[in-house]
This record gives sequence, structure tokens and C-alpha cells, in this order.
Amino acid sequence: MKTNLSLLFLGIMVLVAGLAGCSRVAPDSSVAYFPHNDGYSWEYVMTSSPSTLETNITIRFNGTTRISSTLEVQNWEVNLIGYTSTSYIKVQNDGVYSYGGTSLTSETGSLILRLPPSVGQTWSAGGGSYEVLGRENVTVPAGTFDCYKVRGSSSGGYSDNWWGAWAGLAKGYSVYGSTNTSTVLKSKNF
Repeated sequence: MKTNLSLLFLGIMVLVAGLAGCSRVAPDSSVAYFPHNDGYSWEYVMTSSPSTLETNITIRFNGTTRISSTLEVQNWEVNLIGYTSTSYIKVQNDGVYSYGGTSLTSETGSLILRLPPSVGQTWSAGGGSYEVLGRENVTVPAGTFDCYKVRGSSSGGYSDNWWGAWAGLAKGYSVYGSTNTSTVLKSKNF
């Protein structure tokens, strides 16, 4: 159960990472698939089975934190069932990196999305492996987005995430043990 919760948290972290804001640039640019301006927010609906429990998730970028004398990161707040957790994210030219959060901070980033994405890319991070499987249009309540499908695999299961231009994470699907979780973008404020 603890492993499933950890994997669910990791999946939410990846989801959150996809939700940040940006200015309009070419869709194949780095920032298009991971918008990250301060104040940008996303609303998601997450459904898990076999319980069919539906949960609303709010994610937003809210300021910055200096975790060392040379490293400033963005605060990525995730509100799930009335509980808010803060993760530390840094977007660089080659990718989006997680530096942990308020409960466990790391000065070494873990790559959660390679930027700009392209079909066939692979990388390893956080005990898992990732591959950009393809590109497709995805329709969710927030709209239709040009997305890259990224699969993350670990010993406990896998997750598929669709990263959309001007959306960040448009939808996700994960299977860990006997739990299947689907997440879709309901709305965004940019």
C-alpha cells in the first residue's frame, strides 16, 4: 500500500510538472509543453479503480524557494482532498527537474520531462525509465491539445502521460498493482 501511495505521489508530481505556464512560442519549444509562469494553475479530475473514486486536484505555481546558495526553484503546489503539498521544480533548456519538496529536498534534480520532447527519446530518473512513444491530439474537458505521449515504467507498474502544447499535462493513465488511475485536465488559467 505504501508503495502504491508513493507511486501515486510520483504520478501526481509528474502531472503537476506538466501544469506550469508560459508565453506563446513555437509548439516544439521547451516551454510550450511545460508552461511555468508564477500564478498559473490547473484543475484536474482523477478517477481510480477499482473504487471509482473521483477526486479533484488543483495545481499551481506559487513563488520560488532558494534551496542552496546557487539554486532557486519554483514552488509547485498540489491540492488533493484538502491537503496541499509543495514540490520544487526547475525548468531548464533540456528538461523539467524535480528537487523534492518541503518534506525532502535534494540539490540534485531528477529529470521528469525531457525538453523539447521528441518521439523516441528515452531517459532514466528516480528509479524508473521513460520513453516518448508518439504524438497525438488529445481531447479533454479543457480542450484539444497537440500532445506527446510519455510512458514511465518502474518495477511496480507504468504510467502514460500526454503532455500538450499550451496545456502541460493534458491527461494521464497509470497502473500500479491492482490500482488504475486516470487523470484529465478540466481547466487551466492561462
